[in-house]
Amino acid sequence: MYEQFKLITKYQTDSTKIKEVQLTAIDFFKNQDYDLWMHAEILRLEGEYALSKGQLKTAKEKLLMSINKNKKESKTWITYGRLNEIIFRESQET
Repeated sequence: MYEQFKLITKYQTDSTKIKEVQLTAIDFFKNQDYDLWMHAEILRLEGEYALSKGQLKTAKEKLLMSINKNKKESKTWITYGRLNEIIFRESQET
């Protein structure tokens, strides 16, 4: 699931496929059979995808959810730092 989500959101251009894998991801992190760190990884990927599309509000939401599920994951903190850097730069430009 993780690898499929990662590959599709990174390389797929068909919005239908992307939406399909996002819906699968929602079902995945609602499933309590998986560990919290697994949920956090999918949420991080969703946050990274939203950030790459310029959807800052969605990126922040997903990244904060990921951090709440696994505070030790450095990749999430790095992506959250990138988000804050983008927001800071945009606020300086206005």
